[in-house]
Amino acid sequence: MLILHSRRVGSEIIVEISGLFEKTERTFDVKKRLAKAAGEAVKSLFPNAKVECFVYAFYPTLSNFWKSE
Repeated sequence: MLILHSRRVGSEIIVEISGLFEKTERTFDVKKRLAKAAGEAVKSLFPNAKVECFVYAFYPTLSNFWKSE
């Protein structure tokens, strides 16, 4: 899920990437590169804005989670 929050275009944009299932191959460095790539993509669209990007991992065993089989 990608959520863009903006008070006013040209001031500050916060990008949140959430619901990313935790997996062994999704290391700290992988999530850091994802945040950088997403942030830079938004920054290219809004060059005058301050952009911040947060990546939130999802731990299904630690959360209230259900899925059908």
